[in-house]
Amino acid sequence: MITIILGNVGSGKTALAVREMAMNLNDRKTYSNIQTKLPNQINISPDMIIHKEIKDYKVNKKTGESEPVYEFNLNVKFWKSIKEPINIILDEAHTILNSRRSSTKTNIIVTDWLSLIRRVLGSTDAGFGELTFITQLIGRIDLIARDMATNIIYCICHFAKTCENCGATWRENSEMPEGFIICPICHTNKIQKHSHRIEVWHFPNMKMYVAWHEFGQKTYYKRYYVNDIETYFPLYNTLQWDNMFSNFY
Repeated sequence: MITIILGNVGSGKTALAVREMAMNLNDRKTYSNIQTKLPNQINISPDMIIHKEIKDYKVNKKTGESEPVYEFNLNVKFWKSIKEPINIILDEAHTILNSRRSSTKTNIIVTDWLSLIRRVLGSTDAGFGELTFITQLIGRIDLIARDMATNIIYCICHFAKTCENCGATWRENSEMPEGFIICPICHTNKIQKHSHRIEVWHFPNMKMYVAWHEFGQKTYYKRYYVNDIETYFPLYNTLQWDNMFSNFY
């Protein structure tokens, strides 16, 4: 029910999530901070999770002006008002569930939200709704969120590059520390990137993922290639929010 999608920058994590939204196999609406063109996706905003309320006023010693004092609480009312099973996908989750801010009020509220969301997601005969976190920095994800994950997905994007000047073509992937930004044959920078496909691994929990990623053990239960991923590139905006809750810290 809780999925974490991992991979380097450019590995196709967000594209894979958008593909799942577009296919919509469980016929549910998805709340997400990924800006898509899909009719079944609703843009999620910080106030849907954190309720901000003025509790008092104080005088700013520098300006002498009165300023509001806010209280932040989990917006239980919003999520309990949803009457149908839903999915939730949060991109750049390390900025939302940051382990380095685990003791802050915002992180405590978001952690409480994780506990609430299992009941809120609802269920059908096909099972509960999905809560998905996307990140390239798993160490920054709050420990509770990592421990609660029941599906870990790792992505590698494979693609080709072709020089428009001399026609040279070569393969690269998202695990390479540095790709060619100029043609290795004619040394021009007129390069086209194409023929994307994503290699995907599934693990039942974080422990099994670490055993594979760090120690090379064959602990995944599913591995496959997504060959139609380019179909979904036009359906979303790749420029996502840096931090949904930056105004709350």
